[in-house]
Amino acid sequence: MNIKQIACQSNTFIISTEDTAPGYVRLISYGHTTPQLREWCIQQGRNRFMLSNKLFKEYWLSNFPVVASIHGPCITDRNESIDHAFCFRCTSWIQQAQPWIQRKREWPSPNLIYKIQNCGVLFVAIGCKNSPNEDIEWRVSFSVAEKQLIFSFSHTQLLCYALMKILLKEVVNLHQSCNDLLCSYFMKTVMLWASEELPVEIWKPENIIFCFQCVIQKLIYFIKFENL
Repeated sequence: MNIKQIACQSNTFIISTEDTAPGYVRLISYGHTTPQLREWCIQQGRNRFMLSNKLFKEYWLSNFPVVASIHGPCITDRNESIDHAFCFRCTSWIQQAQPWIQRKREWPSPNLIYKIQNCGVLFVAIGCKNSPNEDIEWRVSFSVAEKQLIFSFSHTQLLCYALMKILLKEVVNLHQSCNDLLCSYFMKTVMLWASEELPVEIWKPENIIFCFQCVIQKLIYFIKFENL
């Protein structure tokens, strides 16, 4: 995926989570906006503008240099080989994600948490499915943070992560009743949770089977309680 961040230094947005599902926000601008930005907004009241993910994607689609289509939050090429995700970046860590910074655990290290916090978050152009405000919601993306976390993985953590992806591709998805129920993003999420909860010293090559079993048990737990 090719991520392109949009800078809007002359505009200020307020992040609103009112009447939105967890993980989604609305971006509200009051007062003056640039003509470019106004094309992507729905006006509500005299000086209240709601940034529309639908208008935003339609703009980039109409200006895309090759034949393309909208694919979720992305613009994808005709062969569906590359997704281009145009998004906005919030340079500070948002309040709604503050518990991740504060909770106690051995991993990630305080230095890595500080580095991730300074990266901020991204807002990608897609709303919560079937939401009445779907066209004016934006999904909060922690892809930059996730990349930093995975880059910090030990060799054993990387092996476990690879095994989870192999499990998905070579076992789960081969069963017709299970195909497309899980995705690689779920596997990554389970790995990140397991990495927080298991002691750091456990992630050693001689413990690879035990670690893999722990991650599998975590996945089963999430599926059982429908909390993926």
